[in-house]
This record gives sequence, structure tokens and C-alpha cells, in this order.
Amino acid sequence: MEVLKKTKKMLLKHLKEDEFVMVTFTKKDGSERTMKASLHPKTIASYEFKSVQSQNSLNEEDSDKITVWDLENNGWRSFNYESIVKMEFTH
Repeated sequence: MEVLKKTKKMLLKHLKEDEFVMVTFTKKDGSERTMKASLHPKTIASYEFKSVQSQNSLNEEDSDKITVWDLENNGWRSFNYESIVKMEFTH
């Protein structure tokens, strides 16, 4: 469990500092999806970044839900941390 927390913190760090992270996860319907995700302030509007950054900070320890900006669909999307199959960092 402790390793998962460290890895989740690492993912959130990369989402905020890298241009994007490629995240592959299993959707609720059982299909897999790969998302080009970001929380980088230069990638998304500042006011939106602050609101979702606060949300992720509050939920970082308490929830498996991660909310990110989907660069390919230009909108907010979320997924459960435990459903991640693969993460590719750009940095």
C-alpha cells in the first residue's frame, strides 16, 4: 500500500511538472483507454489548473480518483488510480 501512495504522488508530480503523461487505464466498462493527460499550468488555463490542483491535493491520500486535462479531447476527465495499466512520462 505504501508503494502505491508513493507512485500516486509521483504520477501527480509528473502531471503537474511535465508537458503531459500518457496514461493507459481500464474503464468501468472493461475497455482500455490511453489518455494524453496533464495538470501543467502552461497546458491548461490558470483558473482551471488551480481548482483541479486543489481538488487533487485534497483527494491525494483519500481517494483513488484522479482528475486531469485530456489534451486530445480538450476537457476534464477522471480515472481511478487503481485502474492504471501503464504510465509513460515525457520528462
